[in-house]
Amino acid sequence: MQHLSRWLSLWEKNSVLTKHKTSTPVTLVVLKGEIDFVIDNQHVILKAYDAYEVPVDVEHEVVGLSKENLFLLTKEK
Repeated sequence: MQHLSRWLSLWEKNSVLTKHKTSTPVTLVVLKGEIDFVIDNQHVILKAYDAYEVPVDVEHEVVGLSKENLFLLTKEK
């Protein structure tokens, strides 16, 4: 049986999750707003209903672009 953790995160415009890495697979789904997912010095703009599989052990950063940014993170335990 696969065990998952889920988090909802609500950010304001220009909120930043500074550079970090994940040690387990994570799926990010934007539910509202728009975020800038920065990975390998490339900017990936994600909008409502976009999903992104965050790679393991790769440094990345997230920036809120809209007034309200709501996204779901699902992580394997």
